[in-house]
Amino acid sequence: MDNFQQETISRLSVLEEKTNQHDGKLNSLEEKTNVINRIATLVEQQVEINKDAQVQSREQFTTLTEMNNSLRNLSKSYEKLDNRVEILERSDPT
Repeated sequence: MDNFQQETISRLSVLEEKTNQHDGKLNSLEEKTNVINRIATLVEQQVEINKDAQVQSREQFTTLTEMNNSLRNLSKSYEKLDNRVEILERSDPT
């Protein structure tokens, strides 16, 4: 073999090694890209779940506020009824 052939073979070997390294890097990048895509999907799903949770929290707050108001009104009604019974008991001559 002459010098040119040896140099060409040597350069081809270097190129093959670099190609193999680049293949490894590309495979690694593809895996990372797939992971990032899965993470993006999970984040989108979590955003939707959070929106639903916010709606449910608002509905629960409204329900609890209404229950609180109803209990407050019931308590006031009971106090009025208690006062009326007390008045009736005082006016009873027996």
